[in-house]
Amino acid sequence: MTGTPVCLLGTGGRTGCQRLRAPAIHGSGRRHRRHVQGRHRPRTVGGRSYTAQLVAANLGPHRFMFQGNLYCNQIGPFAGGGVTLAVFWPDFDAALPEDHPVRSVADGYRQVSIELRHVGGAGAADYLPQDLTGRVSLTPYAVDRSRATATREVHMTKAVFTASDNTVYDDLKDQWYHFPHTYLGQVQEAVGDRVLFYQPRRNSGPTSADGSQAYVAAARVVGVRKDARLPDHYFADLAEYMEFDTKVPFKVGGKYFEAALQKPDGSTNRGAFGRSVRLLPDLEFNEVLALGLAGAFEELHTGTDQRFILDSPAPLIGERPTVASLVERKVREIAFRRNVLAAYDGTCAVTGLRVVDGLGRFEAQAAHVRAVAKNGSDWVRNGIAMTATVHWLFDRGLISINDDYSVLVSRQAGPAAAIIAMRDTLLLPPDPSKRPHCEYLNWHRDTVYQG
Repeated sequence: MTGTPVCLLGTGGRTGCQRLRAPAIHGSGRRHRRHVQGRHRPRTVGGRSYTAQLVAANLGPHRFMFQGNLYCNQIGPFAGGGVTLAVFWPDFDAALPEDHPVRSVADGYRQVSIELRHVGGAGAADYLPQDLTGRVSLTPYAVDRSRATATREVHMTKAVFTASDNTVYDDLKDQWYHFPHTYLGQVQEAVGDRVLFYQPRRNSGPTSADGSQAYVAAARVVGVRKDARLPDHYFADLAEYMEFDTKVPFKVGGKYFEAALQKPDGSTNRGAFGRSVRLLPDLEFNEVLALGLAGAFEELHTGTDQRFILDSPAPLIGERPTVASLVERKVREIAFRRNVLAAYDGTCAVTGLRVVDGLGRFEAQAAHVRAVAKNGSDWVRNGIAMTATVHWLFDRGLISINDDYSVLVSRQAGPAAAIIAMRDTLLLPPDPSKRPHCEYLNWHRDTVYQG
């Protein structure tokens, strides 16, 4: 690197094949270049060139050297001044495709998350616009796009599931996705991996136009099973369902988040768009996920202060799957809370109390109807805004909710419930698609409520 020192924050954790480690990024890169080229020679696989040569990546007046075939997602800048780069490059120690099948994307490349805090004496965010749309898919600064494309085509196991709120299919959004035989092959490829949910324009009916045309959630596909009642139909069982706190449109300006949806002339590929299940590269998935969880990700990093200086003897940056770092439990909790409190406008649904501090933070909490530990999801319809005391009563089964949203109070609640002015029925979100789902209310009454 040339110019003034740069402070970075790195995240740890290994992924994929374990032999190749992330390069140390320091000095001019000459010693590092000799090391990399001596250990990893360029290879050609399927007509694509994979090289370990270094390429320059610039941030303002400062220059970094990374391995070739680099692809980088940029997340941020955040209000606190941080900018996160998710850097990807091929794993040269992994077996080549002709040796054995690549079983997952992690077998084919490496990735590392780096948080830039300062460039010289200034905040890293000062070099970049705050508007999210202005920095979608910065790839990155000075990279060979043909190499980046080759890297992106290593393998695709992630997918997009198109799902509307009013559908002819037997979906339960956070538990299973119902689909015809046409898409069986694509869904089976996604088993064990994550998918995005896309809300189409026709969301509430075949003639409607009220859909967001955006990516709205993510989940993991854990299995596929036949529909016992409807021939040639199947269910994709889901786990870790999580709604975004920001809906991500399928395109921003001329940028399509799914490259396959854009024709060479720049127009929309309506044929591809017409498919309800679409495979997509890991990097496109990560990009959408990062934007969809931008608010939660920013909140998570607000208090982060662990740093190291590249101009000092630099440790190797620990590797960690970008997706895993985004959907770890803390981020899921933050996104869930943000979505639930937004649906209820920060108001306790049981008491009607709405308390806000001087920083605009709500006193109300986001209570899971079915606990995550009991296979509950982070879907907004599995959540209710409650004050801390009401949340405590609800989790212990001293109160519950009927399917008509009337409030039930257990005989065992005692004085704790008597001193709280509870409503007869829940104060519900105006949007019906945000209200508690009867399946979760039934589960709470049957499993938790003490009657």
